[in-house]
Amino acid sequence: MRARLSLRAAALGYLALLLVLPLGMVFWRTFQHGLGPVWGAATAPDALHALWLTVLIALIAVPANTVFGVVCALVIVRGRFQGKTFLNALVDLPFALGRALVRQEGTNLFGRRQTADRIDINPAQELGIARLR
Repeated sequence: MRARLSLRAAALGYLALLLVLPLGMVFWRTFQHGLGPVWGAATAPDALHALWLTVLIALIAVPANTVFGVVCALVIVRGRFQGKTFLNALVDLPFALGRALVRQEGTNLFGRRQTADRIDINPAQELGIARLR
């Protein structure tokens, strides 16, 4: 019993360290020069516009997703039609491919051999992000 509790404590401690250490570094780097620069960046016109745009898009997307999600769920559960399996697979697709696609696109945009190198723009440079070596 004691071994199980110590193993659980070690596992939870390790997971907490994986979460707390990076989060602590982010907060420390953010506030190392005080609250003034953070407040100045958060109240800049571009930041306020981005916040307002995020709220506006959320106010549109949440009700639309709710309506389409409920209708789609009712159709999948109660309906019998050709293409039901395809619709169900289409609903499940983001859950299955989300992380893999994000990882691939992150590598394409910010990796050593970028897809964007073949075209005229470089999103990593425009965003001020250094390339991964």
